[in-house]
Amino acid sequence: MATTDSGEGIARLDALITPDLWSRVDGVNRASVVGWGTMLNVVHLVRGIRTLHAAGQCHAAVPLLRSLMEYTLGTIWLADAGDEAVDVFNRRLQGSHGKLLADLGDTDLEARFPAEAVQIFRDTLAAQLPAHPDERLGPFRHLLVEFGFEQMIPVYNVLSGITHLSLEGAQTFFEDREGAIRLSQHPFRGEVAPCEQICLGMQFDAMLAYNQLLTGQPWAAELSSIATDHGLSMQLTVRKSKQGSAE
Repeated sequence: MATTDSGEGIARLDALITPDLWSRVDGVNRASVVGWGTMLNVVHLVRGIRTLHAAGQCHAAVPLLRSLMEYTLGTIWLADAGDEAVDVFNRRLQGSHGKLLADLGDTDLEARFPAEAVQIFRDTLAAQLPAHPDERLGPFRHLLVEFGFEQMIPVYNVLSGITHLSLEGAQTFFEDREGAIRLSQHPFRGEVAPCEQICLGMQFDAMLAYNQLLTGQPWAAELSSIATDHGLSMQLTVRKSKQGSAE
């Protein structure tokens, strides 16, 4: 019988991240290296969300929930597309560096910043990176559609609306009802979403995907056990173009 104790499942997932896990990462496999970073972002975001949840500050966790969605699907993308996903990440990084350089204007980089950081910055800008058709997946909603998560777009939009400066976020603390303004020092509504269950599901999906990038897939047995105990799916998420052949 599946358990409803999401915290127990998260603890079991955390236990898989052992001090020697680095030895399972193939340093030549760029997706494995980048996925290490995206997967651990998921793990640490979950820890932050749960800390806020335990303190009764779920509203403050909304930006973290949004990032959790992004890093989870990013890890899934890396497991599915490998080096091609890394190529898109590299192009995106180069593009953001170009925008930053334009924003800096006439700033003397060498005079204001450490020499090593400036050299890395300039090397990134100078790299010859061919365009990749999957750059169209840059907007996160496009990535959601590509992996069949269209139903999550409204959720993502709500989280984004609260995360950024907006009337939606401000209205968490005031209401206009029946011709009267009600003010509160605390959010009128509790959890925007069930934090613990979402954290378990997202961390599980990210680690299930990243296990494909680890040498020997060391987490397979325990992930299967956690899936059974918590009613989670062991089905790897793949792009729509691959879903027919995966069935």
